[in-house]
Amino acid sequence: MRILIRLVVLVAAVAVSALGGWSGWLYTAGYVFAVLPGCLLGARLFGRGHPAAWVSGALAGSGLAAVGLWLLRPLGWSGLALWLGCGAVSLVVALRVRRPLVPLPCWRASSSTALASVLLVTMILVAVPLARVGEVDAQGNQRYRAYFTADFVWHQALTAELARTEGAPRNPYFATRPLAYYWGYFVLPATVARQVQAVTGEPAPIDRYLKVNALWTALLFMSAAFLAAWVITPQGWAAAVAVLLTLTAASAEGLYAAARTWQLAESLEPLRELNVDAVTHWWLGGLTIDSLIRGLWYNPQHSAACALGLTALVVAMRAHRVHAPAATGVLAGLLLGAALVMSPFPGGAMTIVFAGTVAWQLLAGAMPWRSAVVLGAAAVAPVVAAWGWLVTQGMTAGAAHAISYGLSTSAVHNVAPVLMLAIGPILLLVGGGAWMAARRGCITRLAGGIVGVATALLLYFFVTLDLEPIWVGWRSGQVLQATAPIVIASALVHLRRGLGRWAVGAVVAAWAVVGLPTTVIDAYNAQDTTNESFGPGFHWTVVVTPGEQEAFAWIQHETEPDAVFQMALGPRGRETWSLIPSFARRRLAAGLPISLLMTDRERDAAIRVDDVFSQDEPGRAWAIARAFGIQYLFVGRVEREAFPDAPNVLAAGPDFFHPVFSNADATVYAVTCRMPAPCR
Repeated sequence: MRILIRLVVLVAAVAVSALGGWSGWLYTAGYVFAVLPGCLLGARLFGRGHPAAWVSGALAGSGLAAVGLWLLRPLGWSGLALWLGCGAVSLVVALRVRRPLVPLPCWRASSSTALASVLLVTMILVAVPLARVGEVDAQGNQRYRAYFTADFVWHQALTAELARTEGAPRNPYFATRPLAYYWGYFVLPATVARQVQAVTGEPAPIDRYLKVNALWTALLFMSAAFLAAWVITPQGWAAAVAVLLTLTAASAEGLYAAARTWQLAESLEPLRELNVDAVTHWWLGGLTIDSLIRGLWYNPQHSAACALGLTALVVAMRAHRVHAPAATGVLAGLLLGAALVMSPFPGGAMTIVFAGTVAWQLLAGAMPWRSAVVLGAAAVAPVVAAWGWLVTQGMTAGAAHAISYGLSTSAVHNVAPVLMLAIGPILLLVGGGAWMAARRGCITRLAGGIVGVATALLLYFFVTLDLEPIWVGWRSGQVLQATAPIVIASALVHLRRGLGRWAVGAVVAAWAVVGLPTTVIDAYNAQDTTNESFGPGFHWTVVVTPGEQEAFAWIQHETEPDAVFQMALGPRGRETWSLIPSFARRRLAAGLPISLLMTDRERDAAIRVDDVFSQDEPGRAWAIARAFGIQYLFVGRVEREAFPDAPNVLAAGPDFFHPVFSNADATVYAVTCRMPAPCR
């Protein structure tokens, strides 16, 4: 056991170094200190000596930090010192806690070994692809696998915006509009970036902070999933197998894609250019479900919300044993509130799962009705407060009008083959686990897992995000896979007791054969930055040249933090749509953000703004630029290819456009306010 734990610590150290170097260690130190205020919550719930206390404490601390650090940011260093002081006090008090509110089963050495195995696999799967995000090749190009440009790259823009702003954050893609996005997860890396830049005077390595933050989020998420499954059995091996197979072998899409590709091409080479976790959407036209590992790579904010919800779910599943239901309910509500702050959809789903689990135990007679009512009622206030904060900060603006309810046509299209390929192994084992538990009269113990899977399926079939219907499939699928190990671990225990370890081995082997190909293909493609082939509307690898990097560095050093830039939008499409906000860390007058909700007004502006590059007379281009409030134009390789006359037109009007930076790959023009002085 000790050897495995030491190996986990060693791999964690290597992973942090690979993802962030010294910046990664600096950020890790900041992360640890920032989450300390959550230690008291975890210790009070589960007891200071239990691993669940530290996992839940770190998760709660990250949620509290999102709100606390944001509210204290006007105080600068004083606010940061105040937060760290609160953390120190919380730690001291947490170490004095003796009796937990929620007693858990005894933690054994075998449980530590099982958890360590989960963390080891998680680190390897997460760190390898993330280490190659922005990898620099021999020519000095930064290379980004296209998988990451829709999320990780835009998260850089979001974090830069939070680090830059003194007031309410603006939309980096529409400078005049507020940012309507749940940005709580990114407050901590933004705070570190803000303070580092204040000390050094240089732009902070935000990409490294985000990588390291994603690593710690992944480890906490998988720990929470393990604990939720373990608390039911409590068999460390069963929880570890359930979580690991859900993480690495949930989908049969890879096996299906490999068989079909070999049949058609007699080669597996085409798999390099396949978004394997979208096979059910591309080939069958259904509503696809992403694997958990994709949530760890691309959407750590959703993973953080699910992890917080799982720790609250542990409370709900042990509700019949709690001391002081009112206090326990408040602390569980804080966890659920933090989940909402991180990501409203999965946070809200996990809140429903929590309520459903408590209600099940009440109806089953597993706990007194007074305790159930007090526990549930006490949890409401923090959840309502968190939702109120989201609303007052404008994070939910427009979301209500973008969601519709009713049977989803995408979800019911080819529903049986889609579900069997996307999450068939999970559904089969969840069904088997529920059946075995019902036969033995202990199904109420699995309430959290069964309610979680049922809630996820209801969301999958009856909720639609109109602008991006596939999004609900991703998020509901994540909730399903987060809660399914609770039932699967129980199924493995019952299977071993009834048929022996050979039966368990056969089930696990069959599941691995069916599900592992998806993760193998996906993990390889996620880290493959050598594939420059053209995919479905974009190159599989996006390259940022040394010349572009030089231009972005100049922009960050020589232009105002709130300067408004513009690049071409149509020609860049879904490939380099976030180039300026992410790498130059400046706002656009208009953009095409594929990760944000857009109104018709914003969409029309994004279409019209490209006219500034297509004019044949500099005065006309200047009038369009001024109408949009553009202060600087960025003319790079894409603009030169799409609008070959634009450089000559802009250069012909020095009274309108003043070149302030130029190299072989990019030119930056300042748009004059009045002839001939450039805007500053």
